[in-house]
Amino acid sequence: MNNVQIESSQESLLVTRKRSRYECIDGETPLKRRRRLNKMAAERSRAKKKENEEKLIYLAITLQAENTALRSLVSKLKEDLLLLRS
Repeated sequence: MNNVQIESSQESLLVTRKRSRYECIDGETPLKRRRRLNKMAAERSRAKKKENEEKLIYLAITLQAENTALRSLVSKLKEDLLLLRS
C-alpha cells in the first residue's frame, strides 16, 4: 500500500490509500498481470469444460445401457404377448 503523509498545522496524519486495480505487486507490469490472469482463467475454463465432457460421456454410457435393457424388456414382453394370444 502506498502511504501518504499529510502534515497539518495541528498534527501529522498518515493516510493510506487503496492500491488501484491497475497497480501491480512485485513490479509486475500490467501486461504480464493481464496475461497471468488470463492464463489462469483459461485453465479454469478448460478444466470445467473437460469435467462437463466427462459427465456427458458417463451419462451417454449410462443411457445406452438403460436403452439396451429397455429394448430387451420390450422384446421379451412382445414374445410373452404373442404366447398369450395363441
